[in-house]
Amino acid sequence: MSESPLRTPRQRQRRRALHSAAAGRTAVILYICLRDPDHGANETATILRGYALARDWEVTEIVFCEAPTPTPLNERAQWAHVRHAITEHHIQGVISLEGQLTP
Repeated sequence: MSESPLRTPRQRQRRRALHSAAAGRTAVILYICLRDPDHGANETATILRGYALARDWEVTEIVFCEAPTPTPLNERAQWAHVRHAITEHHIQGVISLEGQLTP
């Protein structure tokens, strides 16, 4: 699917979400919470991407968060973006390592 350069990022994201829904695919965000994203981020993304691909889910985005895991979700800088993607129906799920999404 080619995308017009005249569309805004939001319009392109919405079109991708509509295309995925029409194709029956589940769109997800990979949410990776690491103290130091330079150490382990690529390995974690590979593991989570493999989990999604094994289920034929479409990874639309990878979100890295540097907040300590015990930090409540609503206090994490990147969580607002993830929540927005969910409420606007751009994605149907979030994939993360165990314990990283505790409220």
